[in-house]
Amino acid sequence: MQETGLGLFLIAPTREFLQGREFEVESPGFLKGKSGASHMFDIRASRGDGSR
Repeated sequence: MQETGLGLFLIAPTREFLQGREFEVESPGFLKGKSGASHMFDIRASRGDGSR
């Protein structure tokens, strides 16, 4: 199995798990660091209160 296929195999259930617990989920997710650089993650999850 290719890495991409394996990644999707692991990410999809994790995304569904987090969404089921009322997290806002982005996949892929991006965050901007203190330096202004943008960082990409397979999954970014946050609650409505802004916590991660």
